[in-house]
Amino acid sequence: MAKECLKIKVAILAEGNPEIGLGHVSRCITLAKEFRRKGIDVFFISNFPEGIQLISKNSFKIYSYSKKESLEKTEELFDIISQNKVTLLIIDSYTVTREYFEKIRTGFAGKIGYIDDLNKFTYPVDILIHGSLLNQIYNYQKKMKNAIILAGLEYNLLRDEFRDVPLKVIKKRVQEIMITAGGADLKNMTEEVIGFFLKNQLLDQYQLNVVIGSAFRNKDRIIELSKKNKNIFVFDNPSAISEIMIRSDIAITAAGVTLYELFATGTPLLALITASNQRIFVEELEKREYLINAGILEEWNDKKFLVCLESLVNDHDRRMQMSLHTQKILDGKGATRVVDEILINLHAQGGNL
Repeated sequence: MAKECLKIKVAILAEGNPEIGLGHVSRCITLAKEFRRKGIDVFFISNFPEGIQLISKNSFKIYSYSKKESLEKTEELFDIISQNKVTLLIIDSYTVTREYFEKIRTGFAGKIGYIDDLNKFTYPVDILIHGSLLNQIYNYQKKMKNAIILAGLEYNLLRDEFRDVPLKVIKKRVQEIMITAGGADLKNMTEEVIGFFLKNQLLDQYQLNVVIGSAFRNKDRIIELSKKNKNIFVFDNPSAISEIMIRSDIAITAAGVTLYELFATGTPLLALITASNQRIFVEELEKREYLINAGILEEWNDKKFLVCLESLVNDHDRRMQMSLHTQKILDGKGATRVVDEILINLHAQGGNL
């Protein structure tokens, strides 16, 4: 199989900027690292400077589109994948359409993979990846006869630092609270939450561990707040965010990819909905008692948020159960399973595609 693996060349097309967030790029980097471990040549195609910067930091070759709006055009894409003799193209983008996939098929003879969150239509792809428990609701259907669907939490693309995290110790008293909006914070969730603690004079009770992502546009204001308040600790684009999650007693987070990272560390959490497509996801997770739904950020209400916060802070048993349940469902090995399944199926269908 080692010789056959060398015949496979993977291109990953991923978007990432402050508006979209960096979760798409982050999980694709995790997947790319796993391909690289298997000795497979992999590179990226991207079109926003924030995402490109994150990819470059992880030492992958990148081809960028000449214009930001070029994602729906295929001429540049065909040139890149043809010149590099790509055999597997994996796409992670919310802007794709059925027509876009069909157009790629007209000019690309290899396999197409897609990393999905929304189940917008029946995707005409060879490999569909969906690392969420919503696959039970979505009930994905195959468009291609030989397509493989890798759906469920066992295929969640968490970074290496979230593999086999030890069981979290849940203290009786909450002392440290993590605040994280992911890699970008377009809607200023971080400032809103810090402002809540300031207005309600809660900073004498808690230490806030505030994470600033690489694409934050309000970084300076948050750092200034920390200088004025000794209980606000800022972590600027930390290399190992899992360490902050592990030390924090609870977390307040935007409902993006970071939710799964907090699950893997067993950190009890309140989730704020920052995008419309997160609502069904958060509501389902709340039904399963994996988190507390703190509502829609744009409909922020201090009284409601205080009730949510106190319901978690004042209930040690609830925090214990939440931690045990969430840490049990994620082991951080999703990328390994995804790559192994892809390689098994590709080789079964002809080895060199």
